[in-house]
Amino acid sequence: MSPLMQSLETLGIAGWVSARNGWSESSGLVRLAREAALTVRLDCATEVFHYGSGKAFRSETLLALVTYCYARGCFDSKEIESMAGRDAGLAEICGSECPDAATIARFRRVQREALLEALTQVLARSSTARMQPDFRREACDRVAQAIFADFIARDC
Repeated sequence: MSPLMQSLETLGIAGWVSARNGWSESSGLVRLAREAALTVRLDCATEVFHYGSGKAFRSETLLALVTYCYARGCFDSKEIESMAGRDAGLAEICGSECPDAATIARFRRVQREALLEALTQVLARSSTARMQPDFRREACDRVAQAIFADFIARDC
């Protein structure tokens, strides 16, 4: 757990940390992720993104998907891929076609700044805290956790 998350928990204002408390209504988080994905400027002006399996996905859809998962505390690309059939929020974002782990990891590398901005927006908008923690730092911590999770998965 990052120092920021520990501090929020200690202060009793960690309600915005969806990974710890869960969202009772995944559609609220999905809505925030979609809205953020539409407002953030993507680094490359590619409307469609594909890698790994070769299936093409809209960049905004991938941004909403990865933002949603990171906001929920799911960082491992393989875990995101395997959650596709079990998570209502993922189904709401991508329907029956979820990208594979390689596509998710590649998208994160290519669109890191856009992802950080979208995740920062979602964390800030979902906050119930009276104090405003550093959401950008928390977003960076979550992306770093995702990179580390994928690195460890490849190393095993």
